Amino acid sequence: MITQATSCSSLLAIYCRHNGEMDHIHLSALWSRLGKLRGRDEVVCDAHVEQLVRQTVRVLGTFGSRLIANTAHGAAKFGLGGKTPSLFGPLAEAATRSIDGFLAAKAASSIDSFNAQAVANTAWAFATAGHDAESLFTALAATAASSIDSFNAQDVANTAWAFATACVSASPLYAALARRARDQLHTFQPLDLSMTAWAFATAREPADDLFEAIAVAAVQQKDAGYGDTAPRQADLCAWHNEDARDELL
Repeated sequence: MITQATSCSSLLAIYCRHNGEMDHIHLSALWSRLGKLRGRDEVVCDAHVEQLVRQTVRVLGTFGSRLIANTAHGAAKFGLGGKTPSLFGPLAEAATRSIDGFLAAKAASSIDSFNAQAVANTAWAFATAGHDAESLFTALAATAASSIDSFNAQDVANTAWAFATACVSASPLYAALARRARDQLHTFQPLDLSMTAWAFATAREPADDLFEAIAVAAVQQKDAGYGDTAPRQADLCAWHNEDARDELL
């Protein structure tokens, strides 16, 4: 039923009829679907959303890392942000506990570990929501750096963008992301290039080699037919140049 809903209103109506039957998996799936269906002009019942938030928080202790990440990502895309600390506060605490447990056990092969996508989605969600979660970002930085070789292009771009947007200082993580980005630039889409360049420039992290490689990749994408979607080399070089960057920021 959740995946068949075609609007947020219809999805929340399904929730209201069946919430007593929903477990943690259903609730996380519901948040993910809400994020995908959210329309700018759609009006939803705030009381239903608040009821969903309360039920989610009550059972948050049964959420694994993947469900936490999916829930945060969906809620942020749905439009809940720092104005909803009743959800993002508990989510931040749950995510931090999960990551700390993962790092303490060094359970890199655990099925419930915070993998690259979970790290990127969680960081993106909290940065998008504008929720202050310093402890969570510290934990995310640690687990990301320890598993950086599993990050794909989108994971790198989203993670870098999230830390820069949240104004979190994490030089060791940026160094690891820069290395991974250089190794994977041939797989980057135009948006990945732009987000990564913007993030490193905004965070003012030293990455000369990365900026040069991104500029070359942007030219190659343009020559390959990406056209206007490819980042312009001049723009990327401007981000790299401190004086020009100050004018742009």
